[in-house]
Amino acid sequence: MRRVLAMTAVIAVALTVLGGAAAGADWCGVNGIVRLSFVGGDTLQPVAQREPGPDKTTTVELYAYLDEVAPMQRDGEAFLAIGGFEFKLLIEGADGFVVEEGYTEKIVNFARNKGECIVGIDPSQKLENGRTQLVRWTIMFMGKPENVVFRLAKDSGITCKDLPGCVAEQPYAVYVGSVPSYQMGDVFGAGYVPAYLNWDGEPDLRPQNGEASWREVGIYEIWER
Repeated sequence: MRRVLAMTAVIAVALTVLGGAAAGADWCGVNGIVRLSFVGGDTLQPVAQREPGPDKTTTVELYAYLDEVAPMQRDGEAFLAIGGFEFKLLIEGADGFVVEEGYTEKIVNFARNKGECIVGIDPSQKLENGRTQLVRWTIMFMGKPENVVFRLAKDSGITCKDLPGCVAEQPYAVYVGSVPSYQMGDVFGAGYVPAYLNWDGEPDLRPQNGEASWREVGIYEIWER
């Protein structure tokens, strides 16, 4: 019975993510950024050099972290966990293949292709000081790739299809609140910081972010801990 209830919660989140406005969702603005890194943990590494192995392929681990989510609350309920997220990885400069992807929590991914996330989390994933690991990819290249950059796609996606505000923003990533906090219909956008592999020159690590801040949208307010 417990498992059934947990999976029902996941489906509810997924329907929110997939259904946008039709599921009664609210666009709450942009809060946070997705950081791409070649290592996980406290110290992230967006730039790396890698050599091919004995099989003449180059394999890298790439992590995506949701970071810098400002503390906020709605109607007295603090935003402490996420119940789903959506974004798509882009690989530029060489042909890379996502051979594996892993998550820290039990999830349901409705995306058809590796490197694309339309994820509901069972039942939610906590934010620690505004940060949480979203996904880890194992990516393989033939030979030694040069001047490769990893980005997130900017488009309206499934979540934003019918959701006013989100359609106009076209965020690089979106995430929703948790089921236990009744925030699964609250949709936020996030920017991203790219990652560079075997890059020749100075990489551009400026955040690619949106314009519609959650503070300006006004559905949520700052949470004083």
